[in-house]
Amino acid sequence: MSVYIKGMEMPEHCMDCPFMVSRDNDDCILQSNEANEGFENWEQMKDGCPLVPVPSHGELIEKGYIIGGLKAARFLVTDETGLDLMERHIQNAPTIIPAEEGE
Repeated sequence: MSVYIKGMEMPEHCMDCPFMVSRDNDDCILQSNEANEGFENWEQMKDGCPLVPVPSHGELIEKGYIIGGLKAARFLVTDETGLDLMERHIQNAPTIIPAEEGE
């Protein structure tokens, strides 16, 4: 499972990130001790950063839930063209936050 921190902006630099241990110690609490020790420069640290920017978006919904409802409703509809069109539109909707393994 992932965590979304509402209102947090993506830091431009590790030193601006609230997950840095301190300004004196350049370790990141989101990364393992081995990873922190292995970084030779800031770019390597940033490349290993688990934070991912979330683009601006509307409400995020579960496409599978809606498509399942459409498929269940098919027996009630005599003209399936509209349902097919809606299902295709939902399937092609942009993914803002991808599903995680097992979801």
